[in-house]
Amino acid sequence: ALQECHNALCSCDKIDQCVSIYRRCQLKHMVYHSLLYRRRGSSVSYFVQYSKGHDDNLFGKIDLFFKCNNKNFALIHNHRLKYLFTDYFLSSNYHDIFLKALNVYFYVLHHTSTLTDVVTVDNISNMCVVFTFNDSLVVTPLSSSYEHD
Repeated sequence: ALQECHNALCSCDKIDQCVSIYRRCQLKHMVYHSLLYRRRGSSVSYFVQYSKGHDDNLFGKIDLFFKCNNKNFALIHNHRLKYLFTDYFLSSNYHDIFLKALNVYFYVLHHTSTLTDVVTVDNISNMCVVFTFNDSLVVTPLSSSYEHD
């Protein structure tokens, strides 16, 4: 996958001299980890909300960070939206009230990733709190947090 990214971003044939791989990246005073980083402990700072094109609500696990042509990128395993969080409350009389608030803060995603995205690190917007529910992932973006290594 990294070779394909390099080929799309650069015209040289020396990936080993052109691309640098990183395990962590600091963005806006936040440290994000990739799946390559082994000392992250219980932190899930590799699961993020990001944008690509006109879609601001994409979610996934950062496999790695890399630098190519003096730009920093993240290779992210995308987890697609499965259904709306308020679908859990379809039979409730309060569904319409929940609809306005909950779908902005909670997302139900497919448990497995079937797509890999490459985005500049500027497209990463938030870390996420993630938990498994049945055969899905439920995520909520964190707008700000503090982490100490």
